[in-house]
Amino acid sequence: MKNKVASLLLLFMASHSVHSVNVTVSEDIVQPAIVETQEVVPVDDAYVSPIENYFSLTAEFLGMDYLLNQANPAPLPVKKIDFWCMFRANTAILYAIRINQSRFAFCAGIGRSSLSYSFPPTTHSGGEKTYKTLKRASKSHTACQQIDNVIQLGDGTEITESSFTISYFDVLLRFRFNSVLNEPKEGFHTWLGMKFGFRVGSSTTIGYSEHGESGASLVRCGSFNLNRTHIAIQAGLGYGRFGLTGAYGLNPLFDKGQGPNSSDVVRPLSIGFYVDLL
Repeated sequence: MKNKVASLLLLFMASHSVHSVNVTVSEDIVQPAIVETQEVVPVDDAYVSPIENYFSLTAEFLGMDYLLNQANPAPLPVKKIDFWCMFRANTAILYAIRINQSRFAFCAGIGRSSLSYSFPPTTHSGGEKTYKTLKRASKSHTACQQIDNVIQLGDGTEITESSFTISYFDVLLRFRFNSVLNEPKEGFHTWLGMKFGFRVGSSTTIGYSEHGESGASLVRCGSFNLNRTHIAIQAGLGYGRFGLTGAYGLNPLFDKGQGPNSSDVVRPLSIGFYVDLL
């Protein structure tokens, strides 16, 4: 009897000890752990460096000049396409000011440009070719006259080309759009603006051969009653540092009533390719 009571007492104590252990382990497992977390900053609130203003130095290396609104017959019968007049030396430097940190910018600058025109030859019976040039016939009139090579150049000469060039100092104003916000020299860009040109020089050039030897030229400088200013609307479209530009003159090429017949309505039109060197 005593042995039976002792056995029951030991069994009760053993079961109570196991239950206590289980409760203790269970409490350790369910006890919540404290984990430190860091606040994640949204991408939209990340710091963006300020959008800076920028310089552009453009060089126009190929292009052509045309004359619009000419009467019939044309007072200035110039070539529509001339290989030698395609090579340009037009340059411009501009400073772009970003508008409200946007893709738009206001650009102002200065530059140098020129208009170049070449006269085509007139072929007569017998195959003889003659050329025209600008000549100031009087103080208030410039004519487009045929060149007499014997009188103007001497015996043994043959004319090979005739052209005239006008050079300008330009003040430029433009509004520009860049497709890439932070890199204005990448992606597509387009612009629209005005050019105010002030004539700094003008000349005619007659190229000829002398006794069978080519390479001679006669250059005459003067005003030729040309307009002192050249005001034009300009536009451009490009990708990266390269682009296509066009300009249409708003005022006549010559002073009123002082150019060749019916030349008061003649307006210059220019197109060209440019590259940004900065």
